[in-house]
Amino acid sequence: MRSEARGFTVVKLSKSGSNVVYLRNVALDSAGTYKCQVSTDAPTYSCVQAVKEMSVVILPMDGPSISGGEGSYDFGDNVTLNCTSAKSKPAAKLSWLVNGQLVDDNETMDHGTILVDSNLEVTSKTLQLPVTERLLSKGKVAIKCEASFYGRVAMISRDITIIGKTSQSFRHSTFDVPLSAIFYTRSVRQPIRVGSVASRLIRELESRVSSEKEIYGFEID
Repeated sequence: MRSEARGFTVVKLSKSGSNVVYLRNVALDSAGTYKCQVSTDAPTYSCVQAVKEMSVVILPMDGPSISGGEGSYDFGDNVTLNCTSAKSKPAAKLSWLVNGQLVDDNETMDHGTILVDSNLEVTSKTLQLPVTERLLSKGKVAIKCEASFYGRVAMISRDITIIGKTSQSFRHSTFDVPLSAIFYTRSVRQPIRVGSVASRLIRELESRVSSEKEIYGFEID
């Protein structure tokens, strides 16, 4: 048996035989095409052989890492995150998940494989995520990067905090006034002063609550 790879692998004879070969000190350059050949003597001089491709892999020592996504975001913002695999041979396959849903590769940017020290490889993939109300779940968006390597899976997660619009709006046919700008009290003895910009809204609110058991008092500039 011989290898057509860049170098030759040491065969441990004590564990090898006519049907089995034991390789030791396997390294990255041990990968390649291995051939087993059997021949007969005269008078036929026939020869048969079998070929097998052998790959040598080096497992990643760590899981992937995520950069970006720090801080808080509002609706309409774009979040850019980058996921980088740990060193391995070959590079791990990266996938993004948002709120448990796998992100299609067409929606990410794959930066390919980079060769690092000792002929190991790393890869990275960028996710650009527009923040929409659809993504919001209890104020956070759960983002995960998954690295798969020959059936083994490692992942890292990051929660993106979404700071949404804290004030709701009371919609009128001609103007909008945030409800957070209107103050009221349940006691007519303690009226609250509000800005004149909300005066028309106050009058409308007064007419709406006039049938309530408790009367709201307002002072309008």
